[in-house]
Amino acid sequence: MSNNLIRCLVALLAGLIIIVISLAAAYGALSDMLFPQLTHTRNTLIGAAYLVDTYKTNNGSYPDDLSPLVYRNDPTNSKQFDFRDAWFNPLIYRVTDTGYELISYGADHSPGGVGLNADQSISSTRSLPTGPTKPTAYQFLISSQSHYAWTIAIIGGVVAFAICCIPHAFLQRAVPAANQWPKTTFGCYFLTIAMITSASVIIGTLMIVLYYIPNLPGGHVAAPSGH
Repeated sequence: MSNNLIRCLVALLAGLIIIVISLAAAYGALSDMLFPQLTHTRNTLIGAAYLVDTYKTNNGSYPDDLSPLVYRNDPTNSKQFDFRDAWFNPLIYRVTDTGYELISYGADHSPGGVGLNADQSISSTRSLPTGPTKPTAYQFLISSQSHYAWTIAIIGGVVAFAICCIPHAFLQRAVPAANQWPKTTFGCYFLTIAMITSASVIIGTLMIVLYYIPNLPGGHVAAPSGH
C-alpha cells in the first residue's frame, strides 16, 4: 500500500472522527437551543398549572375546562394565556380525583412516543412537568433544525481531511522547525493534529457566532413557538 493511499485513508478517518465528535458535542450541548419546542412546552405547562391553581385558590374548586382562565387571573381579560404547546396543539386538561392534570402529547399529538413526540405533563401533585428535555439522537440528526450542527461538523471534517492530505515535505518547508523533528513523521503528524484542533476551534466559534446573531433580541427566533 503506497504512502499516498495511507495518507488519504488517515485523512478520511480524521475527517469522519471530527464530524462524529462535532455532532456528539452539539447534541449534548446545543439540543435545547436548536430544539426549543420541549422547553417552550414545559414552560407553557408550568404557566397553565399556575393559572389552574390560582383559580382553585380564588374559587374553591378547579375549573371544568380552561376557558375561564386568563393570564395571571387578569380581571380585565386584557391578555389571554395561550394554552397550546409549541406545535400549536391545545393542552389536554383533565379534572381527576386528586386534582387535575395538564398534558401535551408532543409533536405527533399522540399518546406515548420519545423525544419530540414524547408526552409532557404536570398535575396538582407534581410541581414540575415530566417528559424529555431534548430530542432523540435520531431526531437530532435528521431534523432541519440541526443544520448549524451539521454545517460545523462537515466543515470541520473537510478541514481535517485537507490538512491531513498536506504532504510531509510541504509541512517541513512551510514550518522550518519541523526539520528538527524526527524523520519518522511524528513531528509532522503532531503539527497536523495541532492544526486540525486550531481549525476546528476557529470554525466552531465562527458557526456558533453565526447561530447566535439571528437570535439576538429583535432577530428571528427559529423556534416554532407561535406565542
